[in-house]
Amino acid sequence: MASEVRDLLDEFQSLKTDPERINKEEVWQEINDNIIPSRNSFVQDTPTKGERRGELIYDGTPQAALQTYKSGIMGRLLSSYFNWFSVRTPDEDLMDVREVRMWLSKVDQTIYGMIARSNFYPQIYEFFGDGGSVGHATIYRYWNKTRGAEIFLIQHPRSIYLAENEDGEVDTTFNLTLMTYKKMAQAFAEDTLHPDIVKYANDPTMRYKEIKLLHAVKPNPNFDPRKRDNAAKKFSSWYIDIDHEN
Repeated sequence: MASEVRDLLDEFQSLKTDPERINKEEVWQEINDNIIPSRNSFVQDTPTKGERRGELIYDGTPQAALQTYKSGIMGRLLSSYFNWFSVRTPDEDLMDVREVRMWLSKVDQTIYGMIARSNFYPQIYEFFGDGGSVGHATIYRYWNKTRGAEIFLIQHPRSIYLAENEDGEVDTTFNLTLMTYKKMAQAFAEDTLHPDIVKYANDPTMRYKEIKLLHAVKPNPNFDPRKRDNAAKKFSSWYIDIDHEN
């Protein structure tokens, strides 16, 4: 396990220090300073939160254009006021069967209901903001058992590192985030955490301090579509506590 974690950290470090990535971050930072100053820095792993930004902006035209773009995309493609997708079968003959169409209609209603109960629309609005400004946007989703709802979270472009396969498709993702000791203890089983994290999560003076957490997703070499267990899924996922390499 330790060697696997070390290999993943080495792979992440190679993506992080790639010259192309470094050059892009410099461009992204310039865009950030002039168009989206509310975003944290692109050139710091642990940016200073709450600092004053926006001093470099002397003309609000680019900001207004980005807002127009975001609103236009949402209004025309993903508005909550109309149905913007429908489920179909690849077999057109089946679509002529009334019972099939009725069942697919119920599937549509179920999915739209799930989206309506989630935070999809405000998050996807910010997703278009990242795409329209730095040209790089990533959204995470997970199922919140307590709320019984899907949760969508936009990831800062700075934290996402991607790699492609031979077909030019993204198949590897590293997400470098910050998480408090308290959230770490809530999100992961105690026996998977370093003892210091468990200790600090119970310490009132430390539980809200943040540490670096790396989420890695890569193709699973043991993928088997005939099986349903986690070890046979198409992709493998790891959460790594960088400070303790755990």
